[in-house]
Amino acid sequence: MSAIHPILLTVILLTGLFLWQQQLLARRLMSGLALLAGWVVVLAGLDWLEVSVTAVFRAGLWLAGWFFFLWGIGISWQIIAGGLVLGSVLTTLPFVPTEALLGWGLVTAVPLTALLHNHTRQPSASPAKRPVQLTSPLTTNLITSDHPILECLNEGVICTQADGLIVYVNQAATQMLNQPANTLINQPITDILPHLPMLAATQGEKFASEFEQNGRILQGQLNLLYDQTGQPNGMVAVLRDITEEERARTARDNFLTTISHELRTPLTVIKGYIELMVAGAGGPLSETQTKFLETIQRNVTRMVHLINGLLFATAIKSGRIEYTEGMTDFSRLIDQITRELQPKAAADGQQIITTIDPKLRPIQADPIHMATILEELLTNAIKYNKPQGHIYIQATPQPGNGEEQAFVIISIQDEGIGIEPEDQMLIFEGFYRPEKQERHIQTGGVGMGLSIVKALIEAYNGRIWLDSTPGKGSTFTFIIPTKQPDPTLPFLPK
Repeated sequence: MSAIHPILLTVILLTGLFLWQQQLLARRLMSGLALLAGWVVVLAGLDWLEVSVTAVFRAGLWLAGWFFFLWGIGISWQIIAGGLVLGSVLTTLPFVPTEALLGWGLVTAVPLTALLHNHTRQPSASPAKRPVQLTSPLTTNLITSDHPILECLNEGVICTQADGLIVYVNQAATQMLNQPANTLINQPITDILPHLPMLAATQGEKFASEFEQNGRILQGQLNLLYDQTGQPNGMVAVLRDITEEERARTARDNFLTTISHELRTPLTVIKGYIELMVAGAGGPLSETQTKFLETIQRNVTRMVHLINGLLFATAIKSGRIEYTEGMTDFSRLIDQITRELQPKAAADGQQIITTIDPKLRPIQADPIHMATILEELLTNAIKYNKPQGHIYIQATPQPGNGEEQAFVIISIQDEGIGIEPEDQMLIFEGFYRPEKQERHIQTGGVGMGLSIVKALIEAYNGRIWLDSTPGKGSTFTFIIPTKQPDPTLPFLPK
């Protein structure tokens, strides 16, 4: 008996088991495999009985096996007929090993077809779910006894009435607060969660904050509930324990600070000695030696800048950044940074266009921090802009609270490659780089620039957001208050 017969039978059996495990029991496919398996048994029987048949006849038997297989996978009759005709022609050519091609072709085609079928299958339509019908209004007893869905959550949930008295606490919340549920019921939520800010009428429906309680770091969100008339009917507080996340973040920041300091010290020494050698302090240098030293100097300087960026980002997030109380005139600052970066933009044929409202007044902020924000955003706009493209910078005052300028809004728009939607939510995260744009990888850096910008803006009680369309460009906009609540307090990120 030929070796191909047991191999093909084994492949068909394993394929059938695979389809069964993947719940791909398509009746026609399984029928085709069953017919093929039976036909292989017939071929093996002919070999075992040593029945003398011509090579053309044996090739015809293999073609019949291919017919069963192609029919099982749903190939159209026209293609099947064309394939059988082609196979019949091959059987007439003496120099073509037709039987081997047809047999080993099935050994390969059967499992590949099963894998492709599994990859391209469409999910079967599931029966429509019936909506949950309640015979009585949704109450605390109904939630906790008949439908204990909230007890399955890892997040803490606290429900209150309109007067702020707690009516329900799930198990996760009692563990976070380290108090049993019976001591929390009927207590004012402001007494239980004094660090969770209450909502004012102008603050919208949701507010999230982080605070420490009972030695744990919690993240809280308070949601107002309304009745059918639009009146407040209660509140739901959702708590999330982020203690371990904060510890991991602190450990990471400490590691980055330590390793950056350890790297910066020898690099500073290397940089100093290279500058001395380039200046001729070690004797005359040849032209080749000078070029080598200049290359080393450029790369050492780049490493020092990267390390300083890491230290700066870590200092911002840990609240250890140096803060100088002062006023920032965005009109002058934008003009200064634009003039500094104009040669870099002009090298690629780009043009920077600024529009500054003449009513714009200085704000209460450290000019060095504001310059860092503007320089990073404008540098990115130049990097990712298209050749001959434009960059638009706008700065306008925003009135509020009876003041002509309560905030300053600044936007920087480019006409470049844009950012994919799946990357926009992560673009402000530290060390994050979009993977789909090759140009992102070619621009250097460690992916901390926008993370530093966001941390600085939020430290000044501001906010930054992004509007981007892939292939058309991006617009980064940030808003900062004109005055800080208490400029004498230590500089800490929010």
